[in-house]
Amino acid sequence: MRPLAGTRAHLPITAARALNLGGAVFGSPRLVWRPCRASQAMLSPIWEIQTAGGPIYIDQQGRRWTQLGPAGPGG
Repeated sequence: MRPLAGTRAHLPITAARALNLGGAVFGSPRLVWRPCRASQAMLSPIWEIQTAGGPIYIDQQGRRWTQLGPAGPGG
C-alpha cells in the first residue's frame, strides 16, 4: 500500500487557530457543516465556537462568520 501523496493537512485551520481567529479565549470548537455561504462543500467544514454573545463560525479560509446564511438563491 502506498502512502497518500498529500503534503499538508486537509483542514488548514486547526481548532486552536479557530479560537484565535474568533477572538475567543476559551471554548471547545467543533466542526460543523451545512450548505451556506461559508462553505458549499462537505469536505470544507466550519469551526463553530460558542461564546457569551452566541455562536461564531470560522471557515477553512480563516474568515469569521456570525451566522451561516443560505448558500444562494433557493438554498
